[in-house]
Amino acid sequence: MHTKTAKKTENTKTRIFLVDDHPYLRDGIAQRINREPGLIVCGQAGDAIEALAGISVLKPELAIVDITLPGRDGLELIKDIQYQNRNAVVLVYSMHDESLYAERVLRAGARGYVMKSAPTERIDPSRPSGSRRRNRRGSPDHQPRVNADGDRKPCRRGVAHRTAH
Repeated sequence: MHTKTAKKTENTKTRIFLVDDHPYLRDGIAQRINREPGLIVCGQAGDAIEALAGISVLKPELAIVDITLPGRDGLELIKDIQYQNRNAVVLVYSMHDESLYAERVLRAGARGYVMKSAPTERIDPSRPSGSRRRNRRGSPDHQPRVNADGDRKPCRRGVAHRTAH
C-alpha cells in the first residue's frame, strides 16, 4: 500500500483511495487526480486484501476500485467496504463493458461505474457532477440506463451511476 504524506491542505481536499492491480495505471490516475485542486490520492493498493486494510486505516471519502483483482474480486471488495463503512463512496473503474457489470456493482453498493475506455473528458473530476456535456447535435450526451433500483435513469455512455436515496 502506498500512502501520501499529510499536507496542511489535505484536510480540505476529498481523499481518494485507488485499487487496481496495474501500478502504472494507478500512478497515472493518481497524478491526474492530484492535479485537481479539491482532490488528493491518500492511498493505493494492488489487491482486495491490501485495499481493505488501507481503506480501514486511511478512511477516504472515495474509493476507486477495479473489478478484476488478484485473489478476491472487486465485487466482494465493494461489499466489504460497505460493510466496514455504510457511508463509503465506491466508484468502479473497469475495462469490462458496463452491460456486463454495472448493475451488479451498483447492487453491491458502488455509486458508479466508469469504463476505462470512456473518454477522459467524461470522467473529469474537476467538472461539477450536475453538469451535462452536449454532443455534436446539441442534445445531452445521455442514454437511458437501468440503475441499481431497476429505474431508468439517464447516464452517459460508459458511465453508470446510482441515485442518492
